[in-house]
Amino acid sequence: MTPRLPQFRSHNPKIGDRVVVRRRIEGAEGADVHWTDVIGHVMGLDPLVVRPQSIGGMPSEAEGIEIPEQQLEVVKILSPRTIRNSDIRAVEVATAKAFPGLINEWSGGWLLRAGDGITERSNSASPLGPTTGFDPVPMEAVEEFYARHDLPVRLHIPERIGKPAQKVISADPDAWTMGPEILVMSKPLSTIDSVDLPEGLSFRVDEQPDDEWLNMYHFRGQALPPQALELLRTKIDG
Repeated sequence: MTPRLPQFRSHNPKIGDRVVVRRRIEGAEGADVHWTDVIGHVMGLDPLVVRPQSIGGMPSEAEGIEIPEQQLEVVKILSPRTIRNSDIRAVEVATAKAFPGLINEWSGGWLLRAGDGITERSNSASPLGPTTGFDPVPMEAVEEFYARHDLPVRLHIPERIGKPAQKVISADPDAWTMGPEILVMSKPLSTIDSVDLPEGLSFRVDEQPDDEWLNMYHFRGQALPPQALELLRTKIDG
């Protein structure tokens, strides 16, 4: 009979911990013993249930695997994986496309947007290029752009990829006013179940919003001026 390995836990795992679990799988009457590893996030503790991780160690939507006590050989807690810079950048690019300026220019990987002054997002500079998390902010170009459009300089500072902008502010904090922090949550569309609309309602996706839809769109309870409405249908790339 194949001897069992000593069970080891770095410490008792908690719900949400990322772990590697070694399982002892036995065939009939103890024959054909082999071991397999499950790497993922803890969903349950009694019994232990682990959801296999996604690529890069990120949480997934896979079915959890229940591991009986008699199969446990080793349970080791792993360090959590942080969101990748590329994932942060992808969300920021999508957000920028939803809040374009009437005028959009690029400088050193920064998207410079000028609108009509109503929304801060459409009148700010965002670090969207792949190296903007390491390269200096092109402040001369940023300042010239907003001076040309008679707008104040606003820097959008996403987590991690906006570190160079934080250094600019730290060098002269009295010259800047920090805006509110915005928390962003995302969810894979593949995990959203389809929903049947109530009777009488329909859904469609148009290339551009029509006048009826634009007339219903209000900002903080007020109708938007025509120029601001154009921001809702403007595209950054052509």
